[in-house]
Amino acid sequence: FVVTIRSKKSKASITKDITISTGYQKFRKFIRKHYEKGVLFATYNYKTLSEMDSEAFKRFQKFSENNIETEANAIKAVSQSLESGFLKYYKKPFFYFERLKPQLEKNLLVGNNTLTSKQSSAFYKGMYKPANNINIRQVFVNKGGYKIDSNFHELLQSFNQGGENNSLIPPIYIKEDKIDKEFNLPDALKEKKDKTTINAIFCQYEIPDVLFERLYDEHKIFQIYNGNIDPFKLSNFTVKCLTKAGGILNIINNTYENENTYFIGIDLGHSKRKKHSFLGLTLFNNKGVLLKTEMIETSNNEAIDTFSLNSIVEKFKTFIDKKDLPTAKKVIVHRDGKNHKYDIDRLESALMLILNANKVDIVEVIKSGHPVIGTYKNGKYSVPSSGTYFKDRDEDYAILITNAQSKRKNEGRILKPIIIKRKAGRTDFNKLVEQVYWFTKVYTNNLYTSSRLPATTQKANNIVGTGVKRYQSSYLG
Repeated sequence: FVVTIRSKKSKASITKDITISTGYQKFRKFIRKHYEKGVLFATYNYKTLSEMDSEAFKRFQKFSENNIETEANAIKAVSQSLESGFLKYYKKPFFYFERLKPQLEKNLLVGNNTLTSKQSSAFYKGMYKPANNINIRQVFVNKGGYKIDSNFHELLQSFNQGGENNSLIPPIYIKEDKIDKEFNLPDALKEKKDKTTINAIFCQYEIPDVLFERLYDEHKIFQIYNGNIDPFKLSNFTVKCLTKAGGILNIINNTYENENTYFIGIDLGHSKRKKHSFLGLTLFNNKGVLLKTEMIETSNNEAIDTFSLNSIVEKFKTFIDKKDLPTAKKVIVHRDGKNHKYDIDRLESALMLILNANKVDIVEVIKSGHPVIGTYKNGKYSVPSSGTYFKDRDEDYAILITNAQSKRKNEGRILKPIIIKRKAGRTDFNKLVEQVYWFTKVYTNNLYTSSRLPATTQKANNIVGTGVKRYQSSYLG
């Protein structure tokens, strides 16, 4: 594991493999010598460290300031200390870009068709589509088998305004020490009801594996809350329960597309143990509502397998026809990561020949390889606000700032943007970027902070990540 340390003041540096004893000893000697003289800059391959020792990587990250002001000054100091006859510093950017923001500030609809910019507005206005015809039951799992007090029922009323024919049924209490290999679910939990039942399970610690297995074996729908009651965490938990019951927290008001346009998210994951890959696709309508997910085990290949892709697209076509949904005339694909050279043709063929779409846009949503982005104003570095994107003037390429969670917690903390590239199609590129941004506001897991990735690829990533494991969506009921 090679690490380089450089002294800001003396400009002395050392590069050693610290997994080797002699290298480690010289490394420590250098630090002792230069530590009192000022700031030391350290560089290392974070990927190598995370693969070698994930716990050590986490500890390293805790010591990292991860602040745009510190980062920019460090880069500036190191770059100014470089002296070479063959290096030439560009005074202008390597590429010309435009700094842009979404045209619409409020573009989400929650309950009562309320237009907002935040998902959390549903606490006051209710979910866009409430859950109907369901039973909700609390299940308490702890050492004493006692009730945990919370305002869960009040939160159900706040978020599920307008919901009809819903019932709160008697809770169930389970003592942790009763859950062993011979454990069976209580009869009340096994009993079949006339309506769909959502089991809201409150655990003091993590849910025991045996209970988890029994719930799956009985095909129970459940959502788990771990730990002490926290108002924000409980609100998010409540929304997860309602979405499993078929509720929809929010939709996108305007994606610049009509009802004949569908969005498809794609991810291709690979199994380390088996020589297989998993292809996952998600289908959304033009308002950001998740309609269907599909995953298929396929051959281990970097390119999308044609047979597997066609099989899933055929299922999407059957679903659209059976549900009597609008005909697919246009499809916008969000691909998690980069496409293989054969993927574009295979995607266009499948979507045009099977879904009968006459327009196809293919967009890459890339999570890694992004630059550190900061803005400089009035002598201070800062991070751009959520929704800001930097578009290449000459190419269909943009760097998009999505979630601003860490910015609110710690102003100046570096965010992780995503890279957007158009690989096929003719839709206005600015609109494609803004669509990706608003899809990060579609509820996937957190009520108060939008996700870094759009729901299209986030959901595809989730189902591929589970592989052949059992999967119970917290978004599609």
